[in-house]
Amino acid sequence: IPDLKVMFAHGGGSIPGTLGRIEWGWRCRPDLVAKDSKLNPRDAVRKLYVDSICHDQRMLQIIIDMFGADRVALGSDYPFPLGEVPSIAPITGEILNAYPGQLLETSPHLSHQV
Repeated sequence: IPDLKVMFAHGGGSIPGTLGRIEWGWRCRPDLVAKDSKLNPRDAVRKLYVDSICHDQRMLQIIIDMFGADRVALGSDYPFPLGEVPSIAPITGEILNAYPGQLLETSPHLSHQV
């Protein structure tokens, strides 16, 4: 499905922490890891979408650097009462400045609600 868009919650889960290992395997053992794809895993993750819920400013910056600000959607823990971390405000501004409204503009089922 070439047009399928995939989003992972919680800042991509374990992807940011294991991408280095995945890429290392891709480089060292292409006979095992890169059998079906010649695309570097680091390039592959830039095709995914993630949300910003990680509650850690340093981790959020890593997520933005890894996936690209245009691939990070603002996330929320709603309806759970965990609240948001105020220290991420400067970084979330970077996400919004990448291309504000892109998610709504490209999601026909949401754009009519704005």
